[in-house]
Amino acid sequence: MTKQSSVPPFTRRALVLTGGFALAGCALPDLKNIVGPPPPLQIYVLKPQTAAPAAPIPEVKWQLGIAVPETTAGLNTPRIAVNPTPTTMDYFTNAAWPDRAPLLMQWLMVQAFENTRRVSVGRETTGLAADYILQTELREFQAHYDTPLPPPPANPDDPPTKREPPTVMIQIEAKLMSVVDRRIIGNFNATTRATAAENSVEASVQAFNAAVGQALGQIVDWTMRTPPAA
Repeated sequence: MTKQSSVPPFTRRALVLTGGFALAGCALPDLKNIVGPPPPLQIYVLKPQTAAPAAPIPEVKWQLGIAVPETTAGLNTPRIAVNPTPTTMDYFTNAAWPDRAPLLMQWLMVQAFENTRRVSVGRETTGLAADYILQTELREFQAHYDTPLPPPPANPDDPPTKREPPTVMIQIEAKLMSVVDRRIIGNFNATTRATAAENSVEASVQAFNAAVGQALGQIVDWTMRTPPAA
């Protein structure tokens, strides 16, 4: 009676509304077959490849602490954010990151700096005697649809209209602070994007990997060159 949509599902609320329209004119199923706990979350992991710098990164003598990124309430969650339209925000249904997005990005930044083998780095909460603190603000961390949701087919027997794949948008505002005098010694904005290969959650996660990897590469390169090496 219903057709599979080519658009990735968003929140459970959206599915209930869609299902309500789909069931119109059909015999209602037995409630005992649809009422119950929601399906378990599918956990998706981020494994970005940090983009290589344009020039070799210098080895430094100072130590670096990575603060937890600040962000809005809508992004401070393990749920995978998506903009179904330019003016709305939602989340992919039954899909989540292993941790809240800010904590996930802090861990990925620490890992990216460690992989350079050029600096001693750790989370700010570990008690590291850091010379500099990297403070960041996570402004964009979601999949975004540039095209509106296509209308349902006029003929119910026609296949649903396919929607273009989403584009993942990452924007991180970074500030490097000297611990000695609490002075901001530099600001940097990393803005990257990557388009999913297809309209699915799995493809969107791969696009997150690509966009996050580019952003991490930019932040690492800028941070390592901002203070004096000694």
